[in-house]
Amino acid sequence: MEQNIEIEFKTSITKKKYLELLEKLKLTNNIYTQVNYYFDTPTLDLNKEHKLIRIRKKPSSIRLTLKEAGDAKSIIESHVIISEATANNLIEQGFNAKKYFKNIDMELKYITKLENNRSRIPYNNGELFLDECIYNGIVDYEIEFEVTSYSEGKKEWESLLKDFEITEVFTHKKSHRALMSAK
Repeated sequence: MEQNIEIEFKTSITKKKYLELLEKLKLTNNIYTQVNYYFDTPTLDLNKEHKLIRIRKKPSSIRLTLKEAGDAKSIIESHVIISEATANNLIEQGFNAKKYFKNIDMELKYITKLENNRSRIPYNNGELFLDECIYNGIVDYEIEFEVTSYSEGKKEWESLLKDFEITEVFTHKKSHRALMSAK
């Protein structure tokens, strides 16, 4: 199992701003699709505990991931690489999370998916992502900045917003938006 700490800043943006940033950052030919399959109990108990389990299918890999709170400014991600057959079986049959993540003993089922057309680029001391998210008949857009230091990242994020003339707007995590719209 692989683990990493995620520190990110994000804001929702309009489609117009998304397209403008793709052009400005020369990313229009650098878009790939990843699909997130979200799992929970029928009453969303995992979500209520501010945890997430998903399968992410990317062109290069398939991972089962647990995301849970680290400190107040970070998220701990635990990843298990799985095969296409295993992923499809988990989506179709559900599973007990304890099989993969020892600290969670819940029977989970597939709830919903989110397709993410994503571009990424190194930016200052982090990585910048432009996302077009498609889920449950909804399309929305966001910009995300992942860093390794919260304090330095916060300064760079504020500078980025100013440089690209973006007004920061609170946005829930992709998983939350997809799960809440699946009800």
